[in-house]
Amino acid sequence: MNLNSLILQSLPTYFFWIRHCQHQIMAKAMVAVYGDEPMTEHHASMFADLGVCPELVDTCDALGWKQPTKIQVEAIPYALKGMDLIALAQTGSGKTAAFALPILQALLEHRRPFFACVLSPTRELAIQIAEQFEGLGAAIGLVCSVLVGGVDRIQQVISLARRTHIIVATPRRLLDHLTDTKGFSLNKIKYLVLDEADVLLNMEFEKSLYDILKIIPKERRTFLFSATMTDKVKKLQRACLGNPVKVVLYLFLSLSFHFISKFWPFDVPFYSLLLMVTTFF
Repeated sequence: MNLNSLILQSLPTYFFWIRHCQHQIMAKAMVAVYGDEPMTEHHASMFADLGVCPELVDTCDALGWKQPTKIQVEAIPYALKGMDLIALAQTGSGKTAAFALPILQALLEHRRPFFACVLSPTRELAIQIAEQFEGLGAAIGLVCSVLVGGVDRIQQVISLARRTHIIVATPRRLLDHLTDTKGFSLNKIKYLVLDEADVLLNMEFEKSLYDILKIIPKERRTFLFSATMTDKVKKLQRACLGNPVKVVLYLFLSLSFHFISKFWPFDVPFYSLLLMVTTFF
């Protein structure tokens, strides 16, 4: 019996296994833990149900965001309560809004410059995050600055002089400005976000990151978002978060695909077919 015939005969068994495990695991697609205690899972079909204020709910509606994603449903209520947060979720899960909305709501209540700083591993991601902040904060006059390499520092200094509310930066460029830009400091920052922390720590930003943590105030809220919980991320968590709520988003189907690609030696046409059928099963 050749490999392709074996694959075709095994498809029903594989689909049954996927369906069974999906029901078991997706029922608990999101887990939140505070210390060692599991937290009650939140249920919400609208942003208003999460405690998001009317101004920002209207903005979400205008952007076409009718329903919050899983990571937003679990993370936003804890963030609005002023709790530190560590969330394990992948790109595309809606994680940017999960930290942007609570920060903007807090800014509405206590409007001040240099209110929050978001650290990103790449220039491209930093720009995307800033664009999402600007979209959500357009109606409230939000000022956002992007501090990344490959861009003229003078223009960035001019941007900071506008008394920006939100700074989105790569660690090294932020550290450059904290060290060299006269009159600029984050000594009154209220929120720090470490986005894609596992990538941040794998791109030789680790020293810059810890240097920044030494400079900024310890009295702040910190949100750490990561796709994986590596040893370096655990170390960073201990260094910059007190007793955070930990929110974990399980993406079961993507994990099952990874399992197949690693352990099933399919040729490309049949493997592609299997993924396509599984997606619509």
